[in-house]
Amino acid sequence: MTDQKRREDRRLAYEKGCLCEQKGDVSGARKYYARCLSVTLEMRKVLVEALKEVGVNFMVSPYEADAQLAYFAQNALVDVVISEDGDTLPYGCARVFFKMDNCGRGEEIQQQFIGNCQEVRERSAG
Repeated sequence: MTDQKRREDRRLAYEKGCLCEQKGDVSGARKYYARCLSVTLEMRKVLVEALKEVGVNFMVSPYEADAQLAYFAQNALVDVVISEDGDTLPYGCARVFFKMDNCGRGEEIQQQFIGNCQEVRERSAG
């Protein structure tokens, strides 16, 4: 079910990327084309070899890694979790950096500050 949804999401992203490209919206096209990519085994192999070459410690998760990443964060084995979304927050990750672009920019959520968010306060008050 999850794989099927991901395939559909990639297909839709590709179509949106094509539309943006036709309109001359290079930035929008790049954003959607990045979402339609699928990581192949060859890509993973190249990454693993590059990480080994420069001495970076890493672990490949056999399935969804959210709970595993949360375990690492809770046991101070990592400083921050980098993810495509905030799914690791409910598992107890204190800091999540997500939606990172190709320049290393993204958004960070720190669990300790979630209650300070105006939207969260408004929902809990209502």
